Amino acid sequence: MTAPLISLSIGLSAIFLLGGLSREDDPIRAILVKSGDLSILSGPSRLLFHGVPKILPHQAIDYPTNIENDSDLEACIKLMKNCRININVRQVN
Repeated sequence: MTAPLISLSIGLSAIFLLGGLSREDDPIRAILVKSGDLSILSGPSRLLFHGVPKILPHQAIDYPTNIENDSDLEACIKLMKNCRININVRQVN
């Protein structure tokens, strides 16, 4: 549990709650995370309960609209305007 937890947000914005050492503790802080934000929980904060209770519709970044002849990229951009992806990296023993 000494290695940090790294989290990358992509797509829609969301509210990230950071809580206490127990699920019963009230949230300590609410943080707005946007597409491209990187969060790192290390040290004592690594052990805090955390989660995303709310995704914010219509809060995506502006993606380019002048894409020519790339249907895969066009489909990906359309998808990312309506969803959120979170990539977590953590070391487990």
